[in-house]
Amino acid sequence: MLARIAMALVLGVSAVAFTATSVAIADFSVEPHPATTVCRGYKEILDLIGTTEGTDRGRGYNETLSYGAFTNGPVNLVALSLIEIDSLQTEMLKHPKNSLNSSAVGRYQIVRKTLRALRKQLGLTGHELFDASMQDKLAKALLDGRGYQKWVDGLISDRQFQANLSFEWASLTNPATGRGSYKGQNAQIKLSVQQAALDRARCDLADQRISTAFPF
Repeated sequence: MLARIAMALVLGVSAVAFTATSVAIADFSVEPHPATTVCRGYKEILDLIGTTEGTDRGRGYNETLSYGAFTNGPVNLVALSLIEIDSLQTEMLKHPKNSLNSSAVGRYQIVRKTLRALRKQLGLTGHELFDASMQDKLAKALLDGRGYQKWVDGLISDRQFQANLSFEWASLTNPATGRGSYKGQNAQIKLSVQQAALDRARCDLADQRISTAFPF
């Protein structure tokens, strides 16, 4: 009798252990990525620029240089065509108080000379709207021009990529100097914060590679 009870207890323990092991394996197989993994890529860097340029503190995609100081107040930029934006920027440059001699507009503060070059580079007619999606597209082209893909592929370092970006956006810090790359314009961000944004973008890139290799 005692032998049968002992055997039953052994079988019971084995059954519990087997069940627990099965549940643990099943749960592990569907475990999500850690909460610290963020998929943002380009967007992470674009948000960094929106922050450092100060446009996200203002009207974002509708912001103009010095918060409307040279456009007689706010302008609904997203409703204007690229040709109309060009005309607006020309007027900004003519403004008697524009000692900065800048025509920066939009979330990424793109100046007239750069915008004209982008229109040619991207084959734009000028009739396209300067809306949020277009501004993002233009900013991505600028990131590409400063070595984004080379950085993604590991061909240039974080330090070099940040230096490149600082020559496109005066509000970003050049690691070589700890300041902005343009005289008279101070970078608005610490290198540690800037680096953290690149780290989050890199996390996204790694996740994309994993998702492509294991699409489940």
